[in-house]
Amino acid sequence: MLVEWTYVYKRRSWSIETVYDSLHEKSWEHFQKFHAVRGMTCPPKDSFIKLVKPPKPPAENPKVSPLKRKVAQKKKETQSDTKRKTKSK
Repeated sequence: MLVEWTYVYKRRSWSIETVYDSLHEKSWEHFQKFHAVRGMTCPPKDSFIKLVKPPKPPAENPKVSPLKRKVAQKKKETQSDTKRKTKSK
């Protein structure tokens, strides 16, 4: 009777990546053999393929210039403006 691979991985703090990295020959057959020798089921082949398949390089996006915020500049007060303020008060 084989033990579930999820149980063993959780119990021993293993991951598919660490098991794959420990293999001398990094192939699906050796991955299956590793699990069979230790008396456990093998993870699905999809998870192995995702691990082996190199990640796609990110698509090159055209560089978008950061949006420039237009900040209203504070109007400088002149002497005539200050006189108007004091007269209206």
